[in-house]
Amino acid sequence: MGRTFFVFLNEYRVNIAIRMLLHTNKSVSEIGYACGYESLPFFFKKFKQLHKLSPASYRKKHKK
Repeated sequence: MGRTFFVFLNEYRVNIAIRMLLHTNKSVSEIGYACGYESLPFFFKKFKQLHKLSPASYRKKHKK
């Protein structure tokens, strides 16, 4: 796949977080923990690296 396991794992977790952001009313913190992140700052950092937005901004921009 051309990526390390941890890069793949973070991409997978962020993609699950995106689904939860768009389809639930859970808080961003709850979503971060539910996706397996033990540290919210690390979750925010990885999310922003992949999508150039914070999780809350992503939700606001994409939620219908």
